[in-house]
Amino acid sequence: MLYHSRGIVISYIRYSDSSIIAKIYTEKLGMLSFHVRGLFGARSRIKIALFGQLSLVDTVIDYKESRGLQYIREIRTLQSFGATDMRKTAQALFINELILRSIREQECNPELFGFLTDAVIALNDEDFFSADFHLVFMIRLMGMMGFRPRSNYAPGHYFDMTEGMFCAAKPLHNYYLAPGLAEKLSRIIDIDCTFHDRVMASAEERRQLLDRLIDYFKINLPEFSDLRSPEVLHEVLS
Repeated sequence: MLYHSRGIVISYIRYSDSSIIAKIYTEKLGMLSFHVRGLFGARSRIKIALFGQLSLVDTVIDYKESRGLQYIREIRTLQSFGATDMRKTAQALFINELILRSIREQECNPELFGFLTDAVIALNDEDFFSADFHLVFMIRLMGMMGFRPRSNYAPGHYFDMTEGMFCAAKPLHNYYLAPGLAEKLSRIIDIDCTFHDRVMASAEERRQLLDRLIDYFKINLPEFSDLRSPEVLHEVLS
C-alpha cells in the first residue's frame, strides 16, 4: 500500500555498492527502516544527499506490514539540517542519537512527530542558540513517552529518579539528584517549553544534569543502550 507522508531522517548505513538502509521517523507510520536502492550512479533518481541526519523530507512509501524493510517510491527534501555552529551540530548529533535509541514505535503519533519537527526547525535556526536546548528537548521527549518527571519541586528537595518525583528526604539508593541539581531540573520542567528558553546553569551543572537524565532514560526504557555523542557534546559546550 502506498502512503504519502512527511518524515525525519534519523540515520542510514551503506548496505551494498548501490544501496543503503535508512531509518526515518514518519508522520503516518512511525519509525520505519527502508531499503533504498540505486543511489550512487550518475543517473540515480534518488540521491544520497536526501538522507542527511535530521533532514525533513516528503515521501511516498511502499508499505507492507509483514515486511521488515520498506521501500521509498519518491522522496524530496523539505528542509536539510544545515546549521554550521559546532555547538548546534553537537546538539543535533546527540538529539539524533537519542531519538534512535528511544523511539521504536511503528504507529502513527502526530503529536510526537509535530514535537520532533518543531525541535529540528528550532535547532536549525541560525539566529538562535541555547546551550540548554538538548536538556529541554530531553524533558519534553520524556513527556511524549510517558515518563516526564513530576513538577512537585520544593526548595531543598532531592529528585528520586526511580519514582520520577522530587522528595524531601535523600533516597536510600544512588539514583537521585542532590538539591542543587534538582533545582536546575525543576526549572527546565517548569519551562513552558519553547526551545528558545534558557536555564542558568554552569557548564559543569549542564554536564552532570545531562548524564543523570540519560540514566533516567535507562531506568524507564529497559532497551535503552549507551550513547556515544554525550562526550562530544560535553567537550564542545565546555
